[in-house]
Amino acid sequence: MTCPHCHESARCKGFQSRQLVSLFGPLEYARHYDLCRHCHHGTSPLDGILDYGLTI
Repeated sequence: MTCPHCHESARCKGFQSRQLVSLFGPLEYARHYDLCRHCHHGTSPLDGILDYGLTI
């Protein structure tokens, strides 16, 4: 994956669980997490899809 901030190569660091609150109560899910070796920014493609805006 390419880092969306500096456009260098980012590596998968595994999956992290997250929780969000819906109309039906809390939902827990696991998301793929990448870390850029160049700028050290962490990102998850699923956050962009959900437009959730998590920052780690």
